[in-house]
Amino acid sequence: KFIDIAERTGFINQLGFWVMKETTLVLKRLLETEAEAIRVSFNVSPVQLIYSEMTETWLSYLEEFAFNHPSAIARLELEVTESMVMTDPAHALQILQKLKSFGVRIALDDFGTGHSSLAQLNKLPIDVLKFDRSLIQHVETDVKSRTLVSHLVNMAADLDLETVAEGVETPYQIAFCTELGFNMIQGYAFFRPMLANELYQSIRDQTDG
Repeated sequence: KFIDIAERTGFINQLGFWVMKETTLVLKRLLETEAEAIRVSFNVSPVQLIYSEMTETWLSYLEEFAFNHPSAIARLELEVTESMVMTDPAHALQILQKLKSFGVRIALDDFGTGHSSLAQLNKLPIDVLKFDRSLIQHVETDVKSRTLVSHLVNMAADLDLETVAEGVETPYQIAFCTELGFNMIQGYAFFRPMLANELYQSIRDQTDG
């Protein structure tokens, strides 16, 4: 409800810009740790791309961040949804290509829930496919779900796209996604959401400071 209201009132623009700035602050803090493999992602609302002025604002911010932190920008990942990309493919392509020129990675979030053409995946500058939890949650009990996910992972590999399984919650789902060759698995089976300071402390504990 909150996101819906924010989008209808236009507040999502200020909120999204704040989220992006907070994300880059977290990324700069991570540079101080030994967690070199960790990437940090943030989501963009479809509404944010409608307002060209706001889009230019956060593009300028990311361009400056890339210039000042060239080693960090490749660890920053922007998550977009199928519906956002397919609403105006030409405009989305222009924005995504601009971000790619800075070095930002692009992830297609909630993959499998939209109505996009699979052919579009080869046209957009996407690095990562994040498989929606709705594709994962039934693999334990449904043969068709396992077959579908298997074929989609193979397709992603053929397109040289990294794959992420979202919403993984059980040991069976972990084993299934591992066997299929997902590049990354995320979900409550590993961690619940945590505050940034808790994340930093967890990293310090695992790297002996």
